[in-house]
Amino acid sequence: MILDVNTLDLRKALQACLPHVADPKLVPDLAVLHFVATDENLFVTGMNRVSLGQAIVSVWEHRELTGDVDEDCFDLYPETAKELLQIFKSGGTARSDESVGECIRIRVTEEKISLLDVSGLFPARPSLCRGPQLTGTRSRSRGCCSSASPLSPSSRHVWLSPGPS
Repeated sequence: MILDVNTLDLRKALQACLPHVADPKLVPDLAVLHFVATDENLFVTGMNRVSLGQAIVSVWEHRELTGDVDEDCFDLYPETAKELLQIFKSGGTARSDESVGECIRIRVTEEKISLLDVSGLFPARPSLCRGPQLTGTRSRSRGCCSSASPLSPSSRHVWLSPGPS
């Protein structure tokens, strides 16, 4: 699955949902942010046994979605989400023209999840990539909401030069 999402939307969604992620010592299965993709939106959910935070991120473009919520999903540890907030800075406030703006490409495969800043790039010109990329492994052993290593902190890599396509 490949999703192009608005950087500002993603940042706001992470900030809104992170306070609701469970403490891994108390509820390990809920100690992740859960993402579900549709044709138009990326739903972000953080929950514990007491509260739930949910936010919607606009999907500008998508490829390889199956339409199945069990397949079109992934999880991130809160540490990874906080790192994303530090790496992918937004240019400021919302713009009046929604067709122009910063964009992050999220690519999810069975082996990894990668995020790449593609702001201002020309379509079909991936060699122009200049943004940081973050990758890790994707857990599929017990379904998408598994606590079995969704982007574990020890499996992250950050490239400051163009990453593999």
